[in-house]
Amino acid sequence: MALLFFMFRGSVVAKIVGYNVLARPEKFVHDVPMYVYEEMVDGQKLTEIINTKHENVKYLPGCILPDNVVGLCLCITLLLARVHLSVPVCLRLGQNFQSSECSIH
Repeated sequence: MALLFFMFRGSVVAKIVGYNVLARPEKFVHDVPMYVYEEMVDGQKLTEIINTKHENVKYLPGCILPDNVVGLCLCITLLLARVHLSVPVCLRLGQNFQSSECSIH
């Protein structure tokens, strides 16, 4: 299984991966999905903010993400489907979300 858990900020990983993908367009698909726990921030969905401002204003304010990083709502079913298809997935869950999102029955 190509599922990697990172124990540091997911936005930092997405930024690094995003710029590396842009630097090597012949080797990678352009878009870099960044799965986030959907939360409301100032009346907007966090994924909408990430996709319009290219910044994770809640967890890493001031750090601009490359345009190819796409914020997606964390959905365990979708993640498992990507892993089943052998698509590499980088996953970083905050400690406060691990119990609810990782309990698969």
